[in-house]
Amino acid sequence: MPTAFKYMADDCKPGDEIRASHDHLKNLSKDKQETEIAVRTSDPRGSLRARAVYAFENKNVALDLLREAADKHLYEVSIEEKDILHRGDLRIYDAIGDALRNGQPVTDLAREFWQGAQWPNPRVELAASKIRVKRKIRDKAPRQLGKGPAEAPKDESGQD
Repeated sequence: MPTAFKYMADDCKPGDEIRASHDHLKNLSKDKQETEIAVRTSDPRGSLRARAVYAFENKNVALDLLREAADKHLYEVSIEEKDILHRGDLRIYDAIGDALRNGQPVTDLAREFWQGAQWPNPRVELAASKIRVKRKIRDKAPRQLGKGPAEAPKDESGQD
């Protein structure tokens, strides 16, 4: 059972099962919405992203993204292989957004994303039907006037 990392606002306990409660599209910035729509419409599996919960294979990727998210906890989670709907490299996802902004075609990039290709130093996102919380790694840290976390989030486990 793969281990992954998930940040979210909810305060969860070990053993809690997490499923997507809603389509995350409306929570994204305008640019990210355009990227997400392009990704979803580029492959017959695209609709699965609307009902997926997302986690990251690498803890450092989750930590980097957590710095951009206010008031979120970081959890170590487990995902059963059968619950993984897709593995995708966010470097390719971001390249799709860049191509859209520059009026370039995204067909080849979208194909790479859906095929699970990984670029150097991949940032792998796991889209899953459900995940299970193993432990809280970091407590949420509020932002100060929208400029990022007030202080480094507290590691709940004593491990890092």
